[in-house]
Amino acid sequence: VYHHLEDQIDYLANTKPALKPNGRVVIIDYYADERSGTLGFSKRHLVPKEQVIKDMEQAGFKLAKEHTFLPRQYFLEFVPIQTKGEGQG
Repeated sequence: VYHHLEDQIDYLANTKPALKPNGRVVIIDYYADERSGTLGFSKRHLVPKEQVIKDMEQAGFKLAKEHTFLPRQYFLEFVPIQTKGEGQG
């Protein structure tokens, strides 16, 4: 689904206010290289893990954890980066 978003960074930034306290954004996708094996769709739709991390950072998130138990997919957990004044109500 990630590759279908028109403006990934803007979309992701807009998810921050919707998260509950201690909420996370998780992105799981197939690797954009040979690790994903044969798929039933074109690999040109796949977004490299490094690009997702970069986009998330630009949207105000940081990588909290990367799970490695899926051999064909990356599994990334992100948490919002708190800016001065956020969360102080």
